[in-house]
Amino acid sequence: MYISKVKYLGVSFLCNTGKTDMSDTIRKFYSHFHNIMSVLGKGSREMNAVHLMKTYCLPTLTYCIENSAFCDNTRHKIQVVWNNCFCHIFSCCWRESVKPLQYFCNTLPLSYAIDQSKLLFWKKMFVSDNQTLRCISSLIRNHFIAVGSVYGVCSPLQSVGSIKESIWLTFAQTVRF
Repeated sequence: MYISKVKYLGVSFLCNTGKTDMSDTIRKFYSHFHNIMSVLGKGSREMNAVHLMKTYCLPTLTYCIENSAFCDNTRHKIQVVWNNCFCHIFSCCWRESVKPLQYFCNTLPLSYAIDQSKLLFWKKMFVSDNQTLRCISSLIRNHFIAVGSVYGVCSPLQSVGSIKESIWLTFAQTVRF
């Protein structure tokens, strides 16, 4: 009998590639989201819905995401999932950009949030007292620089606040009103 994926610590991995399979995670995210929306209903509680989505649904979608290797289009799929929820909450047309909504809700698009998680995770490794983690972090230094350079983050020695601010400002520059 051949198994196509294996689950370890709540994360599903494809057996043939070792990459993360997000299909179960996306189903669980939508389940949480639809539960929230069924209680709140559509209407005047948009900010409550966004807050609850960020608090209860987003951790489901981003669990272990900072060290996940994705299949080619998985990153795009989970970004679409996140954007669809904003469209649903605010009753937007599906072809409209949700970036202005995310900006005014003080919420990063998921692709930015993933990069932020990765940079902060790697930063912890770089400054750890654990010799093994620091050794591993030296192996991924180029990954940190590649991801960080997109946001103007040049060093893992930058403060957490500075990294978050750089990512937010990069996102803010892409928003068109």
